[in-house]
Formats: sequence, C-alpha cells, structure tokens
Amino acid sequence: MRMNRGTVLKACMLLSMLLIVGSSHAIYQEAELLGQDHLGEKSPEEKSFLSPVEYLSYDVRLVALLSQLKLPNYDKIAIDKEIEALSLLVPFYNYAEQYLLFMAKGVRARTSSDNSAAIEHFEQAQSFIQYLSKKQLAQPPFKELQTLMAESYAENEQYEEAFLARREYLKSYNIYRKENRQKMIDSIKENHEIDKKKELNKILTMQNRQKERVIEEHQAEKEQRRINFTIILTIAVVFILLMLRQITIRNRLLKLTKIDSLTGVYNRNTLFKEGQQMVGQFRESFAEFTVLLLDLDHFKAINDNYGHQVGDQVLIKCAELISETMRTRDVFSRIGGEEFAALLPYADHNKAKAIAERILEKIASYDFSEFSVEHQVTTSIGVATMQSSEMSFDDILHCADLAMYQAKKQGRNRAVSYHKIARDQERRNT
Repeated sequence: MRMNRGTVLKACMLLSMLLIVGSSHAIYQEAELLGQDHLGEKSPEEKSFLSPVEYLSYDVRLVALLSQLKLPNYDKIAIDKEIEALSLLVPFYNYAEQYLLFMAKGVRARTSSDNSAAIEHFEQAQSFIQYLSKKQLAQPPFKELQTLMAESYAENEQYEEAFLARREYLKSYNIYRKENRQKMIDSIKENHEIDKKKELNKILTMQNRQKERVIEEHQAEKEQRRINFTIILTIAVVFILLMLRQITIRNRLLKLTKIDSLTGVYNRNTLFKEGQQMVGQFRESFAEFTVLLLDLDHFKAINDNYGHQVGDQVLIKCAELISETMRTRDVFSRIGGEEFAALLPYADHNKAKAIAERILEKIASYDFSEFSVEHQVTTSIGVATMQSSEMSFDDILHCADLAMYQAKKQGRNRAVSYHKIARDQERRNT
C-alpha cells in the first residue's frame, strides 16, 4: 500500500511529540535524582508528583515563560512552541507546575485579546489552589493569578467575579507581606542583639583604657580643628573659583554681545555705540574724528562661483588684514555681509586716507588662492571726517557711504574722500 504525504507527516509529528515527552520525562527524573536547582528539590511526600506539601517544587522554565510573557514585544511563535512543549509534560507535573502552566496559557490568551479563553485558563489554574499551601500561594509568581483574573473579569464586564478575585489576591498579598514583615522583625532583633553585645564590649574596653581615651580625645580634638580649618579653606577656595568662573562667563557673554561671530571683530551694535560716544566726545574737544566705510568688490560673484563657505573664509581673512592695519585706539567692526567700518579717533582727513590706502594695498596684494579663489580680491573705501559739531554719527556714516559708492562708481579698489566730493560739488555749484 502507498501512503500519501499527509499521513507520513502526521506520523512524523506524532513520533516527534512522543520523543519530546520521553526526553523531557527522562530529564525531569534525572534532575529529581541529582537535586538540581532548576527543577527544585522534591520532598519525600512528593514522590507521586501530586501530593500536597507546604512548598511544592516547580520547573523554573514555567517562571521564565511567565517572565517572557510580561515583555511588551515577545516572540509569539516561540512562546507558543514553548507552551506546547511544556504542555506535553503535564502528566509528570505536580499541582504547582500545572498551576503555573495554566496561568501562562491564560496570560498568552489575554495578550492575544482572547479574554474568554484567558478566564478559562485562569479558572483551570484556580482549581489547583486547594492543593497548594497558603504560603506558596502568597509567593511570586503564584500570587499574581488572582489579580490577572480580576483584570480579565473586569475587561469582560464580570465585575462581581473581578471583585472576588481581587479580594483573594489581597488575602494572598497580606500573607506574603506578613511573612516578609516577620522575617524583617527577626532580622532586626538579631542585629539589635549583636549591636547590644558590641556596645557592652565597647563600654568595658573604654573603662579599662580610661587614660588612653583622654589622650585619644585630645588628639581627636586637634584633628577636628585641622579638619575644620581645611573645610573652611576649601570652601573659601571653591567660592573664589566660582566667583572667577562667574566673572569669566559674564565677560564671555558680554564679549559675545559685542563681537561678530564670523570674523571676530566688533559687530554693528558696538560700532554705533562707540561711534555715538566718540562723536559726543570729539564734539566737545574739537578733535579730529574720521570714519572709514569698506565694501569688498564683487563679493557676490565669489559666493556664486566658489560657495558661501569660501566667501566666509575670504571675509575672515579680509577682516584679519584690515585689523592688522588698525591702530590700538581704532574701532573696527563688521556692519553686515561684506561691509565693514572703522572709527579713527584723532585722525584727520590725510591720516585716514593713508590708512585706507594701506588697507587697499594689503588686501589687493594678498594671495587668496589658499581658499581656491583665483582672481584678485579688492575693496572700495569711503572716507568721511567730522566737519562740524552739529554732525551726528549717522551723518558721518552716511557721508562715508556716499564716498564709498563713489569709489565703486570710479572703478573700485580705491578710497574716495567725502571731503573731495563736497569740494568738487561746491566748485560745480560756483
């Protein structure tokens, strides 16, 4: 006779299950004989696997299974295979192990949203309670059954059963808590007795060494004074360091409000603040005060051709070159984009023009090929001197701006003085 493929597969599966049962039974019996911890020790009363004792041993794989079921994203296929394999050992399991197995099945059904099946498995587990001691039922993980049943009943709108299950859980929990409390009390009593003996020995020792104690107290007093002095000194040093750190942070923040973050020179706000102060100062003293306004030529083409990162590097280098030309009393700042300004106190028109010419020469002669810029970088400069005490800083800056645009108009890479523009305008008018 020929057997079809389905019959062969069924026979193979049946044979595999029988092998699993046989091997599991053999392992369980071997562990029982060797007293291995993972299956627990069996008491003499447990030789039938189902005899009720105070604490029945259990297969720790069941506890591990319950722990895995508590994970949020457990492997459902692996869990189902584990439950199926452990279910084959039911004929060899005692009451405690069957209790835990049905409990695990209930948790698995509950996580699959099959509340009715979960309640059925939990009730099957509950049927073994009469064979387990109250002490064992009060221990983890046994005590968790009632709260799981209460939650399942509540979700199934069986509120009376949920209340009763919750009450049973609280009873088990109270037994568990009472046992732990008694253990804690016994431990405290034992420790207290030990402490009392130690204290008595200490008193006897102190009585026998009265003279030595006086010396020790004197030395301890000296040591305490030294420690106190060290603590005070440490606190003082820490306080000073904190103050210095606070001052450093404050100065750094203050600097950040004054400095342009890209180029490291003064920013626009600092320029206007310093410019207004200088105008007020030189208005009263009638001293010379000149403003330079600088704008890099064809800077947009540099950004377009080489990218903004290269453009930033060019700005930084130009700011560095111009700063090298400035005097210590001068204020050099970046207004924005490729535009810069310099405040030159105590500088008349001729001195300011000479400084501007040095800036033009320094930038035009610098090789910017290190930034991959192949053509020459130049700048146009407008020079404006404070002509009368009635001029404001905005007026002077405006005059420098007009002169700078005149430099652009005349072909760039040059410095133009507003004084010359005004003089030429005056000649044309006459």
